[in-house]
Formats: sequence, C-alpha cells, structure tokens
Amino acid sequence: RVVIDKDTAGSIGERFDRSMTTDKLYLKPALTLDDICRAIGTNKSYLSCYLNNYVGATFYDYINELRIKDIAVIDKK
Repeated sequence: RVVIDKDTAGSIGERFDRSMTTDKLYLKPALTLDDICRAIGTNKSYLSCYLNNYVGATFYDYINELRIKDIAVIDKK
C-alpha cells in the first residue's frame, strides 16, 4: 500500500486540479489514469493514493462526477 505525505499530496492535488479545471482533461472520452499521470508528472500509485485518501473518491468516480457537473452547467445555459 502506497502512502504519500501531505506535501506530496498537495503538489499532486494542485497539478491534478489544474489539469481538470484549466485543461478540462475530464472531457476526453477515453481518459485513463495513465493519461492524467503523464499530464501531471506523477505515477498511478501516487495519484490513486491522493484521490482515495485526500479526495475520497476513485479516479473514475471523480471524473464522472466532473462530467455530470459539466453537463448540469450546460443544461442551465
């Protein structure tokens, strides 16, 4: 089991959030954990650990949640 410290989690979190909010990578239909890892410069173990322990969601649950929120915003327009 991988454990990351708060500083590492913070760094991963900042890069992950930027890739989601600025680059909107979650809109890529066939997005994978590997794609995000390459984009933010980390590995699958660290990103999964960050998501599970600091965000409280699996990768696919989090990505799908972002997609649903994006659709809800579009529907309101």
